[in-house]
Amino acid sequence: MNWIKILAINISLIFSLLFLLIISPPIIFGIWKIFLNDNLTQSFNDKRSDVHLYSEHNWAKKHFEELSIIPVKYYDFITWRRDDFNGETINIKNGNRITLEANIKSSNQEVLFFGGSTTWGTGVNDENTFPSLFSKEYHIKSFNFGEDGYSARQSLAYLQNLLIQKKINGSNKKSTVVFYDGVNDIASLCRSEVLGLNTVYEEKIRNTLEKEKVINLWMPGDRDNKWSFKRTFSQLIDMFQVVKRKLKPSINTSKNKKAELYYSCADDKNRAHYVARVLVETWKQAAQLSEANNLEFFAILQPVSYIGTPNIDYLNILKEGVSDRSIQEMSNQYKTVYPLIRSYALDSKINFIDLSRTYDGCNDCYIDFCHVGPQAHEILVKQMGFLVKNM
Repeated sequence: MNWIKILAINISLIFSLLFLLIISPPIIFGIWKIFLNDNLTQSFNDKRSDVHLYSEHNWAKKHFEELSIIPVKYYDFITWRRDDFNGETINIKNGNRITLEANIKSSNQEVLFFGGSTTWGTGVNDENTFPSLFSKEYHIKSFNFGEDGYSARQSLAYLQNLLIQKKINGSNKKSTVVFYDGVNDIASLCRSEVLGLNTVYEEKIRNTLEKEKVINLWMPGDRDNKWSFKRTFSQLIDMFQVVKRKLKPSINTSKNKKAELYYSCADDKNRAHYVARVLVETWKQAAQLSEANNLEFFAILQPVSYIGTPNIDYLNILKEGVSDRSIQEMSNQYKTVYPLIRSYALDSKINFIDLSRTYDGCNDCYIDFCHVGPQAHEILVKQMGFLVKNM
């Protein structure tokens, strides 16, 4: 009977060890969060709220706190949208940032703004998003369909969704669709690992789906993955990968300078032309779709701090951990691709407006390389008067 007792003890030890391994990731993460106070686990550590242009806006810190806690969900075709949220500076309803309106003159006119986080309003409260300020300035009903990180391709998909669901109806109103793009299209499509129209999140989503075998769950054999050891130890595997990344030398301090080159448009003219054409072709598709539904369409090339002559010297406080080489690399992408976008857009016969130099000479516009504060949005809205003239 001794061997049975020894076997039972060994089996108990093995299962105890396995149990400890399985529960170790949440325990380690909890300790890390509570005691080490790592930046990755802090709920809020956004230095943009300290930029001097917020000195007269006491909501700034609260805005970035709220920004850091809004959940995001995956959606087919449009990839992601933020959840509905009720806050002091940010309010989202039905997946869209609310637009504050004042003294609307006509219920038969509206402007539908699409774009990334600059349209959505990162850096400003609801009252100071540019769709809200546009509505206030011109007394026209405005909608904010922007979303963080969206490229023009995602906005096109979202526009299609809204039309298919009949949430936009151009037959009863004078409606204008505005795509405000440029920053995210270059930041995404110029990345070296992006080879087509995909976002930078495609590989992460694929890996997640592969782990769960979501796509082929109904196929013979794939159901077995639900009960596999890989799934059982997935948290442990993820934890080891995080530790591995932490222990790897930073790319910015690597002796291999080639490893620093995340973006390729500035060094690859064919790639630069491809990215510019993709954006303009997306605008053309959006224009054709809009016109087919009795909607006016405008494409706007948005400002970015690397283009023109805005005063951004004060942004040095935000550059901790970012090498001058990386900043120069990003600058080169925009300086290479933006002129190509202008050229292709002007030849495309779409309604195109270049507002990339709107903030030239501005001393208190940018809070980072592309997002801006309330003062900048007031300048931008003045430049958007052409939309009203066409209504």
